[in-house]
Amino acid sequence: GPGAAATLAVAANKMLPAAASYYTFTLSVRLGATGTASSASVKVYPKAANDGSPSVQVFGTDLSSPIVPNLRLVLSSSVSGTQTGVTYQWTTANGDVDLRQVQYLRSPNSRTSLLVVKAAILTPGMRYTVRLTATRAGTSGFGEVAFNVDDPPSGGTLDVSPTSGVSLTTLFTFAAPDWQEDADSLPIAYKFHYEQPTDKVVNRIAAYSSDFKITRTLPAGPAVDNSVLNIKLSVRNALGTETTVSACNLAVGACAVTVEAHSYSETLSEISSLVAGMQSLLDAGSAGAVLDLISQMLAALGAASATTSGRRRAA
Repeated sequence: GPGAAATLAVAANKMLPAAASYYTFTLSVRLGATGTASSASVKVYPKAANDGSPSVQVFGTDLSSPIVPNLRLVLSSSVSGTQTGVTYQWTTANGDVDLRQVQYLRSPNSRTSLLVVKAAILTPGMRYTVRLTATRAGTSGFGEVAFNVDDPPSGGTLDVSPTSGVSLTTLFTFAAPDWQEDADSLPIAYKFHYEQPTDKVVNRIAAYSSDFKITRTLPAGPAVDNSVLNIKLSVRNALGTETTVSACNLAVGACAVTVEAHSYSETLSEISSLVAGMQSLLDAGSAGAVLDLISQMLAALGAASATTSGRRRAA
């Protein structure tokens, strides 16, 4: 009933195993007489004191906070008494993913004392209850944990302008407007990268930072892809939960940008100019930007070499 006590004590022998499979206790808290109310519930499964069933505990890392869905989830366990002859079975007591299925797991299967769930399996925004049942000498006991899965930032887009240009020369603007996140998961960070369509090689344009709008050059797209690079945006919150966008400019499909190669001599000239400006980036503490620039220069040099070789073969 209502009251001001924060602790509830239940007398011994009141929750009998034969009377119910479990009891649900709910605590409701209200600030003041008319304030907003909040509640939480827990299920208690009574058992006879000496029925011989194992006592099971399940552990995870900081499950009181929402877990990051793009990282793997590791749950360990402790079973009382001798471990000889104990069998294990993990199940999903609440949630939309059946963790008995091996395709969702990094651990060998769901019948070991340790459960490792692959990254990007659990649904963002969902609440899960995961249970481990341990059986020894014909009697079973179980333990379980409940946790929430974090939501990634949402509501934003990727804008790229222009959508064609020349390697190491054209300045492309990449913007990520309108991304939103809950106040307790701020700040938001943005990473821009590109992918070569055929071989799926992904390279960074700019590392994660608070900059939602940047201007950069790009290397030439591969000849086999008709000089096309697919631009992508990854957005993550303070917990590390991220989402990736592959479309841009409010269009459907891949964010395709055409970047033509310079001739070999023109590429060398552009690289010489860029190398001269690297020291200023280093002086500003932008070592990551220097590495990104070197990667672009190597890719541009390779594309220019391939273009020159192709022209020679054609001649």
